[in-house]
Amino acid sequence: MRKIKSHISTVDKKEDFTVDSVAYDAVSMMFLQIGEAVTKLENAPEQIVSKFPDLVSWHDLKGLRNLMAHDYAKVDPEMVWEFTGNDIDKIEEGVLQILKQRFGVVNV
Repeated sequence: MRKIKSHISTVDKKEDFTVDSVAYDAVSMMFLQIGEAVTKLENAPEQIVSKFPDLVSWHDLKGLRNLMAHDYAKVDPEMVWEFTGNDIDKIEEGVLQILKQRFGVVNV
């Protein structure tokens, strides 16, 4: 999440993000990696996804990853910007809650 926030911090507004291919490509790659991690978490023995279904928008993350990986032509920089702006803080908060509740991790 920190990497995504770092790349987003280099642009001031959506219009800048949609023309900044470096920031867009970097954020897109981060979401691909996060979505792939969700797939692995679904099958992990710890059952993170099924035990914490409401803390993170697992389905949305996996769906974004699948769209980026399999139908990239339909991915729009504005959509990635909106997903980042609307969901990144919620995702980070959810992951931190999971780390605290499941693994006792307090400071990350």
